[in-house]
Amino acid sequence: PGEECLHLYYPAPYQPTVLETIQAHLPAAKMLYGHVSFGIHQLLGIEGKYLTFLRNPIARVISLYNHHARDPDMPYYTAIQEGMTLLDLLEGEITPETNNHIVRILTCNGQLGMLDDTSALQQAIENINRSFRFVGLMEQFTESVTRLGQLLGWQTPLEIPYINVDPLKTPQTIDAQTQAALER
Repeated sequence: PGEECLHLYYPAPYQPTVLETIQAHLPAAKMLYGHVSFGIHQLLGIEGKYLTFLRNPIARVISLYNHHARDPDMPYYTAIQEGMTLLDLLEGEITPETNNHIVRILTCNGQLGMLDDTSALQQAIENINRSFRFVGLMEQFTESVTRLGQLLGWQTPLEIPYINVDPLKTPQTIDAQTQAALER
């Protein structure tokens, strides 16, 4: 309730003014939540345990493409409307969000370009083992939220809002070449 939960939804690298605003509210906070990269605790100068939800990386990239395809405010909306396919997005290497994005978040690796380094994956796993109190799966969202609620002592039953879903439930047909690129 109130100031106990701070919301941070800014991409890294975090601007000093964003960090200053968050730091001003930290004394009353019990939780900082949002889309944040591992290492935010170091930038804020606090101890912290992380909670996260992971998603199948192929499903996540397809969802990313669909989100850009339907939201005019997204960076690749116009290009997709003009014919850019999912394969084009992948092979063009125009965004790190299509290349080991979750590993980047779990290691605070914001470098551009392709990330094809097993040591980065190993670092992500070490960070999870050392600093994460909970890891849920999007493919098992209801069950994961229930487990998280039990861990945090939330009252049940939990009402889970679904706010980031494709309103059209657009099925995506993936050809063999695109599937191979997704897997790479």
